[in-house]
Amino acid sequence: MKIVHQTDLQEERGAVALPFALARKYPQASREWGWQYVFPASGYYREEETGEWRKHHLHESAVQKALKRAIGLSGIVKPVHSPGEPSAVVYVQAEILR
Repeated sequence: MKIVHQTDLQEERGAVALPFALARKYPQASREWGWQYVFPASGYYREEETGEWRKHHLHESAVQKALKRAIGLSGIVKPVHSPGEPSAVVYVQAEILR
């Protein structure tokens, strides 16, 4: 994800929205790696006030769909309510990045 973020920055679209006071105090924070979403959306949007291209977080329904698909592909037959096992997290990450 860090490589994607660096590419986004080079193309002037790697910022995220921050609370107003934080954005004012730290103007460059929205572009820093530490403030980026763990699961960013694949698309971008243009901030109306600044005209900047930004990324938002992945919608929870996309994570739920990826988890459901990964569980199906893994052969797990027991109900799964959250990815508590590290192997389940790997399946979800692989499905989201797909």
